[in-house]
Amino acid sequence: MNTGADMLFGGADDDTYVNDGTNDFTIVELPNAGIDLVTMAGAVASNFEFNMASTLNVENVFDGQLTWTITGNALNNSITSLQASGLGGQDALVGTALDGGDDQDTLTGMGLFPKLFTIHNQLGGQDTITNFEQGTDFLFISTAEFGGITVLDNGNLFNNATAASGGGDGPELFFDNTTSQLYYDADGAVGGEVLIAILTVITSNLAASDFNVFA
Repeated sequence: MNTGADMLFGGADDDTYVNDGTNDFTIVELPNAGIDLVTMAGAVASNFEFNMASTLNVENVFDGQLTWTITGNALNNSITSLQASGLGGQDALVGTALDGGDDQDTLTGMGLFPKLFTIHNQLGGQDTITNFEQGTDFLFISTAEFGGITVLDNGNLFNNATAASGGGDGPELFFDNTTSQLYYDADGAVGGEVLIAILTVITSNLAASDFNVFA
């Protein structure tokens, strides 16, 4: 267990590093040297932040108290925390505020509060959201990534759709209720749509109130 400023060395197999809730430690792991885990001992302050960029060859972090903010690295990360952000890799994130980052990630909401899922516009980088609850949870999209959209309404959010409207009037989101797949089309013309998310438990219509658009 780490209780001060330490350098921790892992071996060739799976390693578990137990931290005391501080960022005064360095983990040294070689590539392909097992699947490694960082966890904590005892209570940790609710504002604890841990960036896995400092632990390049560690894959997983587990916060059983759901109080931390964790940022992943380029590996396939498994992260459980209050707020979790992936970078590269195909990540499995569990928590209250989740952002998979690049690549195809699996996001699972957890906790008593509304769950916040940030999704991105990237070809081949759709995320799977396993337990989105309509009327409680929110899908976050950015104006910058989604063609300048600032408000979602009946003019740019469509349900029961397998393709863009064809109007060519600007960026659109459309949801295929039969496959639970959410798409983005940059100009609203037929063709060019990008699969951005799969909401595995949703087959009813999505509403503008299910989204939060940020700059």
